Amino acid sequence: MSLLAELKRRNVVKAAVLYVVASWLILQIADVGVSLLGLPDWVGKSVFLLLVLGLPLVLIFSWVYELTPEGLKREKDVDQNLSSTAETGRKINVLIVVLLVLAIATVIIDRLVPESATAVRSPVPDEVEKVIPATGQSIAVLPFVNMSNDPEQEYFSDGISEELLNVLARYPDLRVAARTSSFQFKGQTPDIADIATTLHVNHVLEGSVRKSGNTLRITAQLIEAESGFHLWSETFDRQLTDVFAIQDEISAAIGEALKIQLALSDDTGPSSPTVPVAATAAAFDAYVHGRQLINLRGQANLEQAVVYLEKAIALDESYAPAHAQLAIAYALLSDSPGSYGDLTIEDVKQMAIPHIDRAFDLDPSLAEGFAARAILDLTASDFEASVANAERTLELNPSYADAWNWLYISSMGIGRYVEAGEARKRLLRVDPLSVIGRHNRASKLALEPGQKQAALELADNILRQSLPFGYFTRAQIAYYAGESDEALKWGLKSLHSGPVGAIAADPIGRTMGQLDMLAEALRSIDGAHYWAYLNQRMWPDLIALSRQRLERDTSNANSKLLLANALHLSGDIEQAQVLYEEILATVPGLAIIDQNSESVAPTARAALGRLRAGDEEGARELIELTQEDLRQRRRAEYMHGEYYRAAAIIAALREDNEEALENLERWIEWGPRDPSIFSEPAFEPLRDSAGFQALESRLESILAAQRGNALQMICLDNPVADAWQPLPETCAGVERH
Repeated sequence: MSLLAELKRRNVVKAAVLYVVASWLILQIADVGVSLLGLPDWVGKSVFLLLVLGLPLVLIFSWVYELTPEGLKREKDVDQNLSSTAETGRKINVLIVVLLVLAIATVIIDRLVPESATAVRSPVPDEVEKVIPATGQSIAVLPFVNMSNDPEQEYFSDGISEELLNVLARYPDLRVAARTSSFQFKGQTPDIADIATTLHVNHVLEGSVRKSGNTLRITAQLIEAESGFHLWSETFDRQLTDVFAIQDEISAAIGEALKIQLALSDDTGPSSPTVPVAATAAAFDAYVHGRQLINLRGQANLEQAVVYLEKAIALDESYAPAHAQLAIAYALLSDSPGSYGDLTIEDVKQMAIPHIDRAFDLDPSLAEGFAARAILDLTASDFEASVANAERTLELNPSYADAWNWLYISSMGIGRYVEAGEARKRLLRVDPLSVIGRHNRASKLALEPGQKQAALELADNILRQSLPFGYFTRAQIAYYAGESDEALKWGLKSLHSGPVGAIAADPIGRTMGQLDMLAEALRSIDGAHYWAYLNQRMWPDLIALSRQRLERDTSNANSKLLLANALHLSGDIEQAQVLYEEILATVPGLAIIDQNSESVAPTARAALGRLRAGDEEGARELIELTQEDLRQRRRAEYMHGEYYRAAAIIAALREDNEEALENLERWIEWGPRDPSIFSEPAFEPLRDSAGFQALESRLESILAAQRGNALQMICLDNPVADAWQPLPETCAGVERH
């Protein structure tokens, strides 16, 4: 008998076919499991490798052994007259047919179910869905595909897409999904209907850009999402010098199509919105490159954005958008809360204002110009002006996501908490996948009773887009909940996870100070020093650091407030009051709100300063401002630990010691658990009371337990072991419990 005939007789060939078909099904199941469970890629690769290694074993097994009615036997031990290989072969045939049917069904289902049903979509959590309205007259502009041979031209195709988005946003009746959300689908091929559902739009614009030398081909197609019907499509072959005309042609054609399909208003001025034109294609090229880097944030990206935008202006001094975006980059490089650099306020003003003025000389109705004013005002702590300029930006471009965020922050800065909440919601309407929008939403949820889990789910959702911001959101949720050990873990992960990791200086410094890890805080990052000194109540060091910071940047209102707070908590109320009064003079009729902790406590402290100086009427004025702020927070349901700190100070000033202690207790329950609160001069009359001392001891016990957990974490289960290690003395004697 030939070898092939013997292989067939022993069912080796059929066993091989059965194994291959079964392996294919196992791989499909493994692929789905990896996607749904978020398992690492090596899991699927390992399954494949094991299946490959198993094939020769199956072949050997089927050659050596035979399945008989009495069970498995070695083939040489079976009487050939009693062999059951024929019956076994028929059973294998049935199994092969069944598995092939399943395989064919899997292929059909895979083709019918969109790819986006598993790993492609960036889902919008229920908590975000609640603030997003019905679809209406709306469109999303997807990033045009770069069809050029040079991958480095990616920014150019992105720039074309963003320009079209900005033009369409100027149609009065059309809601345009913001860039951040639309660009989440870059490099993916999800179903158009899924994109529309995620972004809450009913039309999608997609296309491609091919750039070769001076030749440019742009294709674009407008799709009705529900039906998938192409309302309009066009291919444009032009010279690169015609790039602006092409964008105008595309946006005008889309506008006309949408006017017909959606009955949009014709109220767009004397003509359809157009793209601001640069004198040269090279100037536009540098501009879109710089703008893309601004969108990425982070100090290194912003500094590089400045280089490109300065190049754009050198090539075309009369290109208004480049001037405006350069001013925005400078403002984001300031040394102030929420920014990414170390420029002084005066440096920012000297560099940014001439470009803002030039942008308005060239185009008085440029949305980016008003946006530049809004972020510059925010940087300088002129919150009312920032609100006005952000609102004007959004009148011109309702899809300007950054402007909604700056409106939110500025409204918070002047105590307009209800309006701030509306701005936060509007940000998520135009930009449902916005990282900063969902970060703000998660922070708000963390302050609401019973909503911590929803906040954590939202933070995990952010992680899919941005590790630094996702980790930072986790850290902030933990910090405001008084979970210093958890906040430290996520803060360390944020610090070492990407180019904007420096935002983690805040939770790292605060928590290391709370957990008596000063040496670690001082070596982690410069921005952590202030908070570590504060939580350790090291007043001379804190005051010296704050003075140095203010001397370097005398126009920085935030630096002035930090020094005032340090002086006041140290007991130097008179010197602190000088600074508080200077700040109050810049915001007549308004409370001082500390942007670092979203607290009105500085106003309550200034009230104590006036009382000590004998100005009872002035003190009453500040007490009323503080109480009004607290009322507005309750109205907006924006109450967290810092609310109870300010309420406790006011109660002490009114000599209501019982209420002061009750608010201190609520502060401990809510967090953040900052030991410096027990140094508030307003609490001096309470220091010897049993209730006050009991609360201070309670906080010490909580922080001691959390310190033990934190030491276990950084010494034995370090989450960033490849990037950072604690000092040997920090971990001396630490053992696993």
